[in-house]
Amino acid sequence: MLWLCLIICCRNTDPVLVGIPSEPLLEEQDSPSKVLQQKKKSATKVKHYTKPPGVIVDVERFGGASFMESQPYLSEQLGEFVSKHTLIPRDGERRVYEKGEVRIVDDTIYMIRFMLPEPMRRNKALRVAGFTEFIDKYVITHHEYQVLYKWDFVRFRMKREDEESELVTSFEAWKWIPLEQGSR
Repeated sequence: MLWLCLIICCRNTDPVLVGIPSEPLLEEQDSPSKVLQQKKKSATKVKHYTKPPGVIVDVERFGGASFMESQPYLSEQLGEFVSKHTLIPRDGERRVYEKGEVRIVDDTIYMIRFMLPEPMRRNKALRVAGFTEFIDKYVITHHEYQVLYKWDFVRFRMKREDEESELVTSFEAWKWIPLEQGSR
């Protein structure tokens, strides 16, 4: 009788809790350094690059790209190199050109800022930076227009000519913000 009880109790049965899948719900995630390496590999290549017509600085192409590969094209679009400033370690370095600046961490461009040749509407400013001009949502302040989380960028800032004007005078794009490690 005892062995009959053991056979019945020790047989293979379905889980007691029904509805719980046998496969895990969460997948194992890669380490942040591995994700960064994958992003660098998948970053847009700038070899054999030609600037699109009507674009002043091709922010879409250079944001997140290798600085070493992009440097000659950046000089063509931002003018002559002026100075280099070392920022705190996690912020990398800042390179200033005649018409703008870039910020770089680990050979990756994470911010591009440039002055527009003339005041223009914000949709045209997006177009001359290499993006489509149709945005459904802006954050509007008395100093600037902001676009958040579009085209794999964290932030776009367009400085207004003055509080009453809709024209903008400069364009700034952030691929990620160093303080926010999750955005990288």
